[in-house]
Amino acid sequence: MEAPNGDLIGYGMASAVYPANQQTAGAIASLNKDGTVTVQSATHETGTGTYTAMSQFAADALGLPLEKIRFELGDSQFPTAPTNGGSWLTASVAPAVVGACAQLKKKVTDLAGSWPNDPATLAHLFERNGEISAEFKSEPNKEDRQKFSFQSFGAVFVEAHVDSLGQVRIKRVVGVYDVGRMVNPRLARSQLMGGITFGIGMALMEATVPDEKVGRVLNPNLAEYHVPVCADIPEFDLDFIDEPDPHMSDLGVRGIGEIGYVAAPAAIGNAIFHATGKRVRDLPITPDKLI
Repeated sequence: MEAPNGDLIGYGMASAVYPANQQTAGAIASLNKDGTVTVQSATHETGTGTYTAMSQFAADALGLPLEKIRFELGDSQFPTAPTNGGSWLTASVAPAVVGACAQLKKKVTDLAGSWPNDPATLAHLFERNGEISAEFKSEPNKEDRQKFSFQSFGAVFVEAHVDSLGQVRIKRVVGVYDVGRMVNPRLARSQLMGGITFGIGMALMEATVPDEKVGRVLNPNLAEYHVPVCADIPEFDLDFIDEPDPHMSDLGVRGIGEIGYVAAPAAIGNAIFHATGKRVRDLPITPDKLI
């Protein structure tokens, strides 16, 4: 297909599959003197929304407003937890957070006779009893891990425009993903947009160029190593199945991250093939390979 300006238009799709892993993790929940609750875990945040998602889990488990929860991370003195990578953080740390909150709720209930889910009553309880805390450690279900295959899935569709100089522009990306229960759709969409952007960079521009004689990298900085910028980002139309995984912890959640980029380069390659008739299997697909 040809656009009015002479660009060749191609459509491509690819399926995405990525392991849904889970690691051992710990968390501790503590009642504060102002009736708020602090939850701590030695995981970390890379901009993927860990603070928000874990605060949501804690607020839901305790029946408290989100603003009455403080989630803290990034300190090795906190209960041990995995790093933010491998699409396993949410599925690993969330059960520990929920477990710690459940234990805290039980301790308070044993003292007060019931769980007073308002900060004022909790503050009064703190005055009488001092700090109350509970720690919990979550682990993957080894029996289920041996019995079932844990994967996340997706389907990605791409519209690519190729001009007469071989320059490729990605104009539109449509994707549908099955990543278990949706905790925060806005964060999940941002994760997938970031992953697909990774895939655009991998498909069209990112490459480490070595000096074959001495082995040094010739483009070791962002002035020469090209990555996608705002002008390279297309329109995204993303959706989720939102079906809890019955065997993934007690929450039905699976991590999101890598599932966003594993199919994007293949879909882009297919779109370029559809537009130009040239099958390029050596990434990145730069203009010199198309002309």
